[in-house]
Amino acid sequence: MRENEQERTTRGKQAYLDIWVTGTVHTITEACEKSGVSRPTYYRWLDEDADFKKAALEAEQAGRKTGVERIRAKGMSLAQQGDQRLICYFLDRLDPECAPKVYSEQRISGEITLKDIREKADDSG
Repeated sequence: MRENEQERTTRGKQAYLDIWVTGTVHTITEACEKSGVSRPTYYRWLDEDADFKKAALEAEQAGRKTGVERIRAKGMSLAQQGDQRLICYFLDRLDPECAPKVYSEQRISGEITLKDIREKADDSG
């Protein structure tokens, strides 16, 4: 590989990793587009370079977490300004006492067999 090509590859890999730090991308496609790296090149780098693969997975996880934190902060800000939908959303998800409850109850009295249920269905039908 020529020196220029190696430098370009190194710059491309770093650009891909750096774009995740911004927290503004949420998919590999977005990160590739914004960093100027084609998806086939990205996947080739993953296959050929274990260090890049490890760094990419870490950057992607950190970037997604940063993005979610920014969205949560924005949502909290809007909820504090009175957005009722976001108030309900955050209470449902962050306060266990406010979360919707799902109850499922089954009551069976006595010993009922499948045969009993079939006979009762046949008698009523």
